Amino acid sequence: MSSSVQNAIESRISINRFQADRPLADETITTLVELATKAPTAFNMQNWRFIAYGLS
Repeated sequence: MSSSVQNAIESRISINRFQADRPLADETITTLVELATKAPTAFNMQNWRFIAYGLS
C-alpha cells in the first residue's frame, strides 16, 4: 500500500461542525463535486445527488 493511501486513511476525520462564515469558492465546490463522483458506490449504482447552494 502506498504511503499516501495509508496517510489518507490514518488522518481521516469526521466534521461535526461547519463554519458558515467561511464560504467556499465556486471552483472549490465544483472540484469537490467532481472528486466525489469518482468515489466508489455500492454495486456501482452511482446514484449521485448534489445540491450546491450559492453558486453564481
